[in-house]
Amino acid sequence: MLAVGGVAGAVLAGRLRSPSVRLVGALAVAGALLQIGAGLSPSLWVLMVLVAPMAVVESVSDTAGTTVLQTDPPPHMRGRVLGVWRSASTGWSLVGPPLLGLLMQTAGARGALVIGGVVIAGAIGTGTLLRARRTPLGEPPTPSRIAYTSLPSTVTSPGATVRTAPVPPRTVACTTPDHGELCAAGCTAAA
Repeated sequence: MLAVGGVAGAVLAGRLRSPSVRLVGALAVAGALLQIGAGLSPSLWVLMVLVAPMAVVESVSDTAGTTVLQTDPPPHMRGRVLGVWRSASTGWSLVGPPLLGLLMQTAGARGALVIGGVVIAGAIGTGTLLRARRTPLGEPPTPSRIAYTSLPSTVTSPGATVRTAPVPPRTVACTTPDHGELCAAGCTAAA
């Protein structure tokens, strides 16, 4: 059932055009709730009914999350974001299995499913609440005014290199509420 749900989720994920961070979070919470239900299932049949949609949701969530990581950051930050994500994934792949084994040994398979689901749903819920504290509900983040300078572009063709002059600084809207933080767009505060 898990494999069938995973394949169905992969096919469904292929139809996503522009997933958002909210969609990824909602899918992860749905997967966590299904995981909690699977851990609390009273029989094998209920577990099998819950495992297929859990696999679908987790497959779509994983694909959508990867898509968001590759498309949301501005081009000059994309490599850094993906590098940090890859480092975190590598670290988790080294530390996760022994921790999961310890959790299953102490809490059992059902307990591990429930605890894992609660941790995932709790982390996403906490992130949502912290974000809501920074931005009032229904209001977009207050834009800051920032200035940045585009780097000169270089176009190479066979036998010739053409350099363009730097683009003068321009002011654009930045959605970082407290500009002392690292802005997602990599911008700096205007003087």
